Amino acid sequence: MTETFDFTLLAAATPPDQIQWKPQGKPFKKEEGYLCRAVPHFDARYTQNRLDAVVGPINWQVDAKEVHGIVLVGIAIREFLAGGWVWKWDTGMEADPFEDIKKAEAKERDDRAAIKGVISGGLKRAGVLWGIGRDVYAMDQKWLACEVDERGKFIKWAKKTAKADAQAKALKPKTDVADARKTIVKYLSGNLEWTADAAEKWLAQEEKKHGVDIDALRKIYRIAEGTDKGKRGNKSGS
Repeated sequence: MTETFDFTLLAAATPPDQIQWKPQGKPFKKEEGYLCRAVPHFDARYTQNRLDAVVGPINWQVDAKEVHGIVLVGIAIREFLAGGWVWKWDTGMEADPFEDIKKAEAKERDDRAAIKGVISGGLKRAGVLWGIGRDVYAMDQKWLACEVDERGKFIKWAKKTAKADAQAKALKPKTDVADARKTIVKYLSGNLEWTADAAEKWLAQEEKKHGVDIDALRKIYRIAEGTDKGKRGNKSGS
């Protein structure tokens, strides 16, 4: 049999409806409400569905094993031109393979749920090695408005409304903007050998075009790297 697959389809862009956001860190309170850092991720079922769609349900398999106290999860795809199964492995859980189970017991949770989480996490990581959801891991984190309990602990994201969007934008930490500006100036000064004054001048010009919020600064940084359609300018900053 000479059947093969278009493996580039595994790395196709992740549909927006498959991307979820999980909270990271503790929410902080401002006058307008609470905000929490959000990290993009996707469900293990998306990995399974993408494999089914690209190579077919009978042409991939999953396995798990423990190596020196680390649980590894692998995905194999039947590649006929390669003469059989091709495996890619990643960690499902680091260090003590029963650590999550112990935590589950302490929280009076089902041990099987903890084991399932280990395998699901490893499945997603192994899928990324094949290209599935790799674009999600490359996405920027964001700050989103959220609801908290009486102790200030995250409950859920605020409903998607214009008010919530405005709140999240208003609550973005100023340190993020300051750090982003420093990063851009450092890049121009270090990588492109611009003077600090020239870098600041160029940055100010770009901010007039694109804005001064964190998203605009990310775009300006990409322009500086030459990965966007914009132009860098020259070393004099003109």
